[in-house]
Amino acid sequence: MKNYIFDFGGVLYEIDPEAAIRALSELSIKPDIFKSFNIYSYLNNEINLKFEKGLISPEVFIKKLREEFFLETGDKSLINAFNKTLVKLKSEAVKVCRDFKKMGKLILLSNSNLIHYKHFSKESAELFSLFDKIYFSFHHKMRKPEIQFYELVLNEMNLNPEETLFIDDSEQNIKTANYLGINTFLFNPLNDLSVVRDILN
Repeated sequence: MKNYIFDFGGVLYEIDPEAAIRALSELSIKPDIFKSFNIYSYLNNEINLKFEKGLISPEVFIKKLREEFFLETGDKSLINAFNKTLVKLKSEAVKVCRDFKKMGKLILLSNSNLIHYKHFSKESAELFSLFDKIYFSFHHKMRKPEIQFYELVLNEMNLNPEETLFIDDSEQNIKTANYLGINTFLFNPLNDLSVVRDILN
C-alpha cells in the first residue's frame, strides 16, 4: 500500500449520535416524535443529508431542524444539542496517523457539516496537519457512499486504487470503495485504534 484514506467520525473521532437525539428530544415540545427515531433515520434525515453536502447554510439547517422537530429554543441551545454527537478525538489518533504517514500518502475522507466542523476543528488541528489532503463532504457537495466522492479523491490525488487502503466504520461506504477496486478495512468503532496500526505489521 502507498496511499491511506481514513474516515474521521467513528474511526479517529469518537461519536455518539444517540446523545444528540436525546438532547434534541429534551428541547422539543413534541418529544414523542423521537420515539420512532433510530440512529439510521436520524443520520439519513433529508435535512442532515443536505447539510452534510453543503447544500444549505447553517442558518437554514437550524431553521429547518427547529421546524421539523418542534424545537422551541434559541440557536445556541439547539447547536449545543446537535453537537452532542461529538464526544472527543481518540487519544491514539495522532500517533496512529503519524505511523501511516511514514508509509505513504495520508488522506481524510469524511461526511460532516459546518457546525460539527467548527466544533472539532481546533481540537483536531494537530491531527489534520498530518494529512496530505482533507475531503469533507460539505466542502464538495457530495458525500459517501456516492461514487463521485471517491472518484474525486482518486483523480485529484492521482491514486492507484490497487495501492490504496480505505479505512471506514460504515459497511455501505466500504462497498463503494470495493467497487472501485480500493482495498478496504471495516473498522469497528468499539475497537481500539491499535487494530488499525496492526495493518502496518
